[in-house]
This record gives sequence, C-alpha cells and structure tokens, in this order.
Amino acid sequence: MMNKRGFTLLELVLVIVVLGLLAGATITLVTELAKHKHYEQTKKDLSDIKEALIGYAGINNRLPWADDPNNPDGVGDPNREVGTLPYVDLGLGGVDSWRNRYWYHVHGKLPGASSLQEFCNVLSVLSGNPPGEYPQLIISGSSPVVQAAVIISRGENSALDEENGDGDGVYETKSPTDSFDDMLAFLNPNYLYSKLDCSSTTCSTFNVYNLTRGSISVLGGSYILCTNIAFGSNFVISSGQSVNVYQGIRCSFYRTSVTFNSAAAADGDGDCNVALNSTFNLVDR
Repeated sequence: MMNKRGFTLLELVLVIVVLGLLAGATITLVTELAKHKHYEQTKKDLSDIKEALIGYAGINNRLPWADDPNNPDGVGDPNREVGTLPYVDLGLGGVDSWRNRYWYHVHGKLPGASSLQEFCNVLSVLSGNPPGEYPQLIISGSSPVVQAAVIISRGENSALDEENGDGDGVYETKSPTDSFDDMLAFLNPNYLYSKLDCSSTTCSTFNVYNLTRGSISVLGGSYILCTNIAFGSNFVISSGQSVNVYQGIRCSFYRTSVTFNSAAAADGDGDCNVALNSTFNLVDR
C-alpha cells in the first residue's frame, strides 16, 4: 500500500505565490476592462451630445446656453457661455461614466441668434478663425482654432486637466497621459454650417450704409477708384473683400476698414444690411 504524501511547505508557498499572481493579474485585467468600458461609453456619449447639439441648432436656429455649474439643473442659463452641459435642453444624460457633469463652452453669439440666417452668418465668420473669439481648440499640438462649442468629460480624475483647466477659453485634446485624461468633443463652425441649411440663407454681399452724419469715401474691394458715398447712401462689399473707409471726400482721411466678415458679424438680423455709425463703428441696420 502506497503512503499518501501531502504538500511540502515549499510547495504550499509556491501554490500561494502562483494563486497570488493569478489574482493580481485578474484584478488588473478587470480594472483595465472597467476603464475601457467607461472610456467607450463616454466616447459614445460625447458623440451623442454632438449630434444632439446639431439637432437642437436645426430646430431652434441657435445653440443652447451653458448651465450654471454651481447650481446645475440641466437647463441653460441666459448669457452663460461656460459651464456644465444643459442636458435637459438636449434630452440626454448629464454625467459621464465617472459620474462627472460634462463641461460645455459655447461661442457667445450662437445661443443669442434669432434666425437661421443670423446663426449661419455667425458660423460663417467663425469659420475664418478670427482672433479673440472663443472657445478655441488645440488638437494634438496644432495651433488653436475657433469652435462653435466644446464639450469635455473630465475623466477618471474628475478634473479639467492642463490647458483645459486654466479658464482662458482655449482647450486641448490629445492622447491620454498620467496627468491628462480629459475626453473632448467639439463643433467646428464649418462642420455645423454644412449640417444646417446655411447655403440658402447666408448673404453673398452686404449693403453698408453711411450713417456717419457726413460724406465718406471708399477705396478697395469693387471700388478700384476713390468713390464718394453721401450720408444715407450705401456701398456694397462681397465675400473676401475689404474696403477702406475715409471721412469726407477724396479718400484722404482714413477712418476704418470694413471686411466681409466684419459686416457679417454686425448683421444681427440677417438681412444683409449694416451701417457705419457716427463713430465709424459697424452696426446692424
């Protein structure tokens, strides 16, 4: 009859070590799978938010205002450009997979639009990446580009990281690092313009009326020769053009320049008519 032999102490130690390694590997795998699941779900949520914003713009001819992050109720607060996502307005959930509220920055002229034409005119101006307009986005180290809106998931660390957390209206999206796990979606003005029926609404030319209380003269654009514009009359500017404006006749006292984009930005009601006021500022007419 054979004697039954149990495990030696060394064998037991080896078994325990192997089981420990397997348990550690399993925990690591489960943790990584959970992170991946959170990442994929948040990535899908950001895509859904982007599509919901496009749909909202198509129905309302504007984008929603941001929600107050100090008193979030999911509804946009008038004149708030930066805050949390107005998820109730969009009919979506308001938090990411880590239970953080989505951050949202919208360009200030897009929620205030009163017509599709006005909305599209603003998008047209923003598509030229004008300086001093926000939000701006840096994509993987590129130069900042003006966006219609930026949406951010703060990721596992629940913080706006690096460039995204300094409050200057410039954001960045890049590959994750130990100090950066933000996930972003954005609405480029050109992309949003193409998704809406903008081509039939935007102005191809603008009438610029002289309301300066005196005669002016213009040079540039379609005006190859110095042309006098009487008070109450107008000159015309087309896409891509820039016209220099002078006080009085003979183009001798320079006051300002009018570009197609600056006219589009001033055209609040979208009727393609703007004016130079008594201080030579461009305003809606």
